Amino acid sequence: MKTIRQKLIIYTLLLVVLPFVISNIATSYYMNLNYKQELKNNNIILAQSLSDQVTAFIQRGFAITEQVSYNSDVKSFDGEKQKKVIMDVIEKNDYFDLLYTQGTDGMQTARTSGELGDRSNRWWFLKVVDEKSSFVSKSYYSISSNTPVTTIAMPIYSESKDFIGVMGADIKLTALQEVVDKYSEGSRYAFVIDGEGVVIAHPDKAQVSELYNYVTMKKTVLF
Repeated sequence: MKTIRQKLIIYTLLLVVLPFVISNIATSYYMNLNYKQELKNNNIILAQSLSDQVTAFIQRGFAITEQVSYNSDVKSFDGEKQKKVIMDVIEKNDYFDLLYTQGTDGMQTARTSGELGDRSNRWWFLKVVDEKSSFVSKSYYSISSNTPVTTIAMPIYSESKDFIGVMGADIKLTALQEVVDKYSEGSRYAFVIDGEGVVIAHPDKAQVSELYNYVTMKKTVLF
């Protein structure tokens, strides 16, 4: 049988050690909970910052393309005058991959590089002709420039508001890769996907070139 002394020791240990253990467990739990919440809040702030930069980048490209479509030399549909305007734009803004104009028949009248061609059967041309409104396409990988790009397409109107052609611009998304690289370090990394889940920028460059899709969990191997 336990003596009174032994019982007192046991009771004393229970009164001292048990609260100490419970206190440590509770402290550890709440610290872990606070850490997870802080981590979540930091990630939300990071994601919002990245989102704002992506939005600003696309809006800047869209605004410049729209401004070009208002240019009187572009509206003239004089190929030489149009090319002078768009070449000046691409020289001052290196994130443009290609700028081009075409008439309502789909035939290109000017472009910053490559040969003029008939684009009357291209989906983006048909979309602008049908809807008479501007849009930004989903991202895709350009073999010619070896980089992900997105296309901005918009109608060109005459001074009398008649639809006379289409203005197009392909924007290189490599600038977004630079933003992602800046936010990625150690075990923390950021990446950008488009509205359909396709990777636009990622620390793992293979996912970009393979157009990895986080919705379908599939990739398109280009090479």
